[in-house]
Amino acid sequence: MPKIHTLGFILCSMFLYVPGAVAQYSYEQLMSFGVRSDERGEYAAAIASLDQAVEAKPNEDMAWLTRGIVRVHMKDFGSAVVDFNKSILLNPNRTETYLYRYIAYRETENYQFAFSDINTYVFARSQDTAARTQRMQLSLLLSEYETFQNDVVWLYDKIGDFLFDEYAAMFLDHFEKNKHYAEYAKVLNALLDVHQSSDAIKNQLIVAEFQMGQYEPCLNLVNQQLIQNPKDLSLLRFKADALFFLNRMKDAE
Repeated sequence: MPKIHTLGFILCSMFLYVPGAVAQYSYEQLMSFGVRSDERGEYAAAIASLDQAVEAKPNEDMAWLTRGIVRVHMKDFGSAVVDFNKSILLNPNRTETYLYRYIAYRETENYQFAFSDINTYVFARSQDTAARTQRMQLSLLLSEYETFQNDVVWLYDKIGDFLFDEYAAMFLDHFEKNKHYAEYAKVLNALLDVHQSSDAIKNQLIVAEFQMGQYEPCLNLVNQQLIQNPKDLSLLRFKADALFFLNRMKDAE
C-alpha cells in the first residue's frame, strides 16, 4: 500500500472510531468514503465507514448493498449474503442486489439460490448479455435445459458463431457426462430452424446425432457439409463411423 494511502487509512480510521465522529460525517460522506476505499482495495477502511452508514440510516437499502459488495470483494460471501438479504428486505425492487447476491451464492456453491437470483435479475434486465451468459452456464450446470435453450438462442442472435467458438467444449463436455444429447439436439434444431446456413450449428448437431445413435440423419448432415468441405477430416471420420454403425461396411472402407 503506498505511504499516502497508508497515512490516509490510519487518520481516517482513527477518526471513524472516535465516539461522536458520525455526527461530523453525513451519511452521504460515509457512503462516498466507503466506495472510494473499496475501489482502492482498502477494505477495512471501507467496512468501517459503511458500518457507520448502516448505523446512521439502517433503513437505507443502499448502505447494506454497498457493504455487501465490499464483502464480496473481500471474499466474505457469507456476510455478504446477510447484507444483501437485508437490502432486499428493505427494497425488493432494486434489481442489481439480486445480481450481487447471485454472485455470493454461486461462489459458495449454493447453486439453486443463485439460479433463483439470476432469473430475477434477467427477468428485469433481459438485454444484459453478460447476465444471460452467466445464467446459460449455471442452467447447464443444473440441467435446467429450458432456460439453457432460451439463453443459447438469445445469445446466438446477439453474437453468432462466437458462442460456439467460446462454449462448444463446455456444452459437449456436459452432455457427454450426463448422456443428455437429446436435449442438446433440441437446442441445436431450434437454432438451425432460424439460422439454416450456420456451419457451427450443423457441426454441433452432427456430434449430437452421432452420440445419440441417430446415424442416418447424422450421415445426411455430414454429406451436406462435405459438399463444401470435401477434405474435412473430421467430417470424413464421422461419415466412416456412421456408415460402419449402419452396417454399410464397403462404403465405410
